[in-house]
Formats: sequence, structure tokens, C-alpha cells
Amino acid sequence: MKKQLLFFSNEKLISQLINLRVKEAKKNHDNLISGSYANSKSEIKKGNVIYSLMPARNTWVKLGQQRRTNTPILNSVNANKIRLRYTIERDKKLKRKPEYYKKLIQYIKQLRKRVFNYQEFKLAEPIVIPILKSEKEGTLRPLCSYTVDDNIILKEINSYLTRKFDVLFYDCSYAFRAKNKNNEIPTHHDTITQILQYRKLHQNETIYVAECDLQKFFDTINHDIIKQSFYSAINDSRAHIPPRFKTILTKVLDEYLDSYNFRKNVLGYQNDEKFKKRYGNKYFKWIKDEILRNEYGKNFESVELGIPQGGPLSGLIANLVQNKVDEAIVSLKDPDLLYLRYCDDMIMLHTNLDKLNKAFKLYQQKIHENKLFIHEPIDLNNSWYTKKIYSVKSKNPYRWGAADRKFIPWISFVGYQINFNGEVRIRKSSIKKEQSKQYKIVLDVINSIKKYGINKTVPEIKESVQKRLVGMSVGRITLYDMNMNSTLCWSYGFKNLEKNKYSLQQMRQLDKSRKQAYGVLCKYLNTLPVNDNKIEKKECLPPKQIIYSGKPFSYYYWLENKKETEKNEKDRERIHSEI
Repeated sequence: MKKQLLFFSNEKLISQLINLRVKEAKKNHDNLISGSYANSKSEIKKGNVIYSLMPARNTWVKLGQQRRTNTPILNSVNANKIRLRYTIERDKKLKRKPEYYKKLIQYIKQLRKRVFNYQEFKLAEPIVIPILKSEKEGTLRPLCSYTVDDNIILKEINSYLTRKFDVLFYDCSYAFRAKNKNNEIPTHHDTITQILQYRKLHQNETIYVAECDLQKFFDTINHDIIKQSFYSAINDSRAHIPPRFKTILTKVLDEYLDSYNFRKNVLGYQNDEKFKKRYGNKYFKWIKDEILRNEYGKNFESVELGIPQGGPLSGLIANLVQNKVDEAIVSLKDPDLLYLRYCDDMIMLHTNLDKLNKAFKLYQQKIHENKLFIHEPIDLNNSWYTKKIYSVKSKNPYRWGAADRKFIPWISFVGYQINFNGEVRIRKSSIKKEQSKQYKIVLDVINSIKKYGINKTVPEIKESVQKRLVGMSVGRITLYDMNMNSTLCWSYGFKNLEKNKYSLQQMRQLDKSRKQAYGVLCKYLNTLPVNDNKIEKKECLPPKQIIYSGKPFSYYYWLENKKETEKNEKDRERIHSEI
């Protein structure tokens, strides 16, 4: 029995709770960055079960110099996770256990009991959180959030199934995967590496490309198709899932699907008066009824469709449903075909136009068999190269080549763009999204001050915002690691970006917009009255000494010195692994 409980062990559940506690700490720090009264400590902790299950912040073990330098990549989030883990391990050895530890162990027992008493297992419906998707169209994205208890259970089961099912998936799939033989998790960066390698291998040949994106993928997945894919996978001998676990996991999946369908939880919510009052003309865009009627007939409204975006099991389900599609393309056994899929985004490359057309038609056929819907592919063969083509979701096979020869010079995939010369840049929409985040940080601070006032000095607010803008963009260095990179910053999301005239121009653009966003904040802060008693009291304190860090925290500098930094990181990780 002990081995069977490994996927729901104390260690794994405690790790999840540590992640949640550290996530709360970061969120609260970001919320309080303006020095406003928006969230006092008592308001933050009120009703939050995580705080009662974790040790008080002032009791956390402090990391010594040796522990810091022996950690390959250490940012404040990772440091806090390590501190919490050391603290819990320390308290676990005490004869007289702290009160939080008793609650923690009891809480884990209750979670485990819920899962293994599967006949009574139930999931509450997730809360739908509308997120603005397109300001121009006024459309919203329905992100979903389960309760803390449900989320922990679902995440642990997703972790277990991702490891077990990974052997069933193909190498062409790069999203929501487990660690491979090299102990690495495939990412979207790897797809760009594959394209660059293919281009190099066929540099003297003609290359054709086809792209395809699915319409409202998470919102239109058919529940019956999901169950068929899941039952097939869980009973596959290669997954090695114990019989008793199959019953438990099947029950959890059924509850997950029963807890949500798009028509009820999202479209129904959209018709609520409170929603209309808060969001006005903004709405959740869905697939046209005509398309659903053609697929399901006149009773299309009764079909259960959709899985929660942001839900713990949704990524795994996405791979399960599309695995049959991947299988069909891989079975072609065409060595000159490069087929890559990242969730619902797909791209194909081939040196033979007829063979690419054949593979692309097979892909569309299999997508249709799984009751999914593609954006209708556009034929670009007779089109002159214009920037408008990059807004097209799906494209029939086209020639990748120089624009002056009326070919398409750039292909787009997972936020990147690659030209025929092998140069990489970032999609324009991704640049705009980063600029929006820069201004959002500033505007959130300004709105918070307007609503709640401030309890920090103006220089303190400026410094806090400046550090956050830097941290979200290229990360920060530390005194004990001058080449430290952060997995939480924007630049980490574009590791395949290389220095060229296009990418350097984009980095200058981001540096300029960040400076302008910070200027908006400074201009507003200069208009604030200086006769507030709290501010006057703090202004009397000695001015904080400015310490030169030695490196400019710019997007441009990050890219300019990217290769040198990566080399230093590899050397550091090698040294740490030998210690």
C-alpha cells in the first residue's frame, strides 16, 4: 500500500503547499508594491488556508552563503521555497511539533481520504475569471480556478498521469510533457531549434510550410471524445497503472468533466446581470452555432463541450485527444517531413509540395474525426507578401523564401518568427503584449494610490516599481551570482532569440517603452501633495545609498551579452553538479 500511495505522498503534497505559499508571498508583494493600504497583512491572511498550514515567516530558516552559492539558479521565489522546505524538515524532527505542522499533516490526511474514498469524491464547479483577450474586439478569455483543496488534488493527479501517459505520446508533441531521457521537459523553444536544424539540413533545397490553428480548442473539446481517449490510455499496458488506481483516476476525470462545460459555465455566466454591469459590452467569443449544428445536428446545444482553461487536467486532456492525430502523421514515416505540435498550434515543413499537401490533408481529416474545428486554411500561393498574412491563423502549403522573389520570408510559431536565412525575431503581437504588461504595472500602482492612498515615500515607490519592471523583463543579478538568470522573467520565455538586426531593434523598442511607462509613473507621483504626515515622517529618514550594480538591466543588454551569459550559466551549473 505504501508504494501505491507514492503519487499522493506527504512529500509531494507538502511541495504543492510550499509552492502555493510562496506564490501568495510574491502576489502580496506585488500588490503592496505601491505602498498603498489595499491589502493589509490581516486582510491577506483572512480566510486563506495556506497560511495556517505553513510556518510563520519570521521562523523560516535563513539560507547561509554556502546554501545560496550551491544552488544553480536562485531567485527570490526559489530561495523562499528552499527556506520553507528546510523549515518544515527542521520542525518535523522536533519532539513537540508546532501547531501548524499538526494542521498540515491532518490536512494532507483529509485530502488523501477524499481521493481514495473515490465513490463519494466530488468536485465543485470552478470559478470563471474573465480576462481581457482583445481590447479592440472586446473579447474575454474564461480562465478557471478551483478551490485550494480541489486544485491540490487535481494537480497531484495530473502530475502522476503526465508521467504515466508520456510514454504514449510522440516526440512531435511539445506541450505539457514529462521529463525525457535527458531529464529535461520539452518546451516551445525546442520546436524553434527543430525548425532551425531542418532549415540548415535542407539549406540548398526548396522548403514548403503549412500552418494550422484550432478554433476555440479548449472550449469545444467533446466530453465523449475525451473519455474515449482517456479510457484507451489508462488501459494501455505501456502506462503501467495499477487496477485500483484506474478506478480512482477515472472517477476524478468524470468529476472534472461534470464540473464544467462551456455553454453552462461560461455562456450562462455571461447572461448574468452582475456580469453585464461589470463588463459592459465585453463578451466571451465562441464558435458559431452553424458550425456546431453541421457537426452535431439539431440537438447540438445538448452536447457537452469544453474543458476549463487553466484547469490542472486540461493540458493533459489536450494531448490525449490529439494523440491520435499525431499518430496518423507519424505513421507516414516520411523522413523529410517535419511535424511539430504545441498544444493546438501545428506547423509542417517539407521539401516536396505534393507530400506536404498529403500530410496536411490527413491532419485536417484526423482533426475532424476527433470533432475539433480548424480555422479554415488560406491559400497564399498567389498572394504578394504583406504583413497581413501573419494574422492568418491557418495557411495552406506555401513556399518559404526571399520576399523579393514573391515567397514568404518569415514563418511564425509559438511567439517566434524565423526567416529563410535562419534569423529569429519575436512576433509583433508578443512585443505588444510585453509593452502592455509594462504599462499595466504602472497603471495598477497609480490606480491603487488613487483608491487607497500611500504609506511609502515617493522615492520608495519609484524604486519598487523600477525593480519590478526590471525583474519581469530580464531578471536581476545578485551579489553572489553576477550572471544569474531568472526563469520568471520575460527574456527566459525567448531563449532561442539570437542577436541580429531585427531582434536588436525589437529590444530597443522594449527598452524605450519601459522607460516611457516609468515616466508616466514619475509624472503622476510628482503631482501628489507632500504634506501627508506619514510621508513627511519618512522623508526625514536618511536618504538611501544608491549602489551601482555594475550592469544595465536592459532588454538590449540581455540580448547583446546572451551567449556570454549562457556560457557562464553552463559553467556554473557544471561546477555546482561536481560539488
